[in-house]
Amino acid sequence: MRSSDTKKRKGLLRRLLGIFNVLNIIRWLARLLRPPREVQERLPETKVDLLTYREVVRYFTEDRPANPKIAGGALLRKRKRRSPCYVQVFINDKDQPVTDGDGKMHGRSVRATQVDDELAAAFGSPDNDLVIFR
Repeated sequence: MRSSDTKKRKGLLRRLLGIFNVLNIIRWLARLLRPPREVQERLPETKVDLLTYREVVRYFTEDRPANPKIAGGALLRKRKRRSPCYVQVFINDKDQPVTDGDGKMHGRSVRATQVDDELAAAFGSPDNDLVIFR
């Protein structure tokens, strides 16, 4: 087997594993969001008129728990008729949500009527409902 073939296979494997990790986050967060009462019980919920990219980054940097497992954050958009729900959770280096010793997730839920242009651009296409922050 040639070295270039091995490199191509390793690169493809890395990309597939990356996609798998993102899909796991989406599935996990989607399960979290199914019953609204469960979300409210698990994560504190805030209501705002405008959610900004700056506020999302501020939360991930300034409200970050002192948990060494945290490697970044994930923002999931759950579309609702009145106002979308944005769930922010802290994730580990394997893109899995981080919990404390009691199994409670580190994060919050934000109901926002609007988002600023910078946050809308972070989602990219209208079909994308997940943004990873590192």
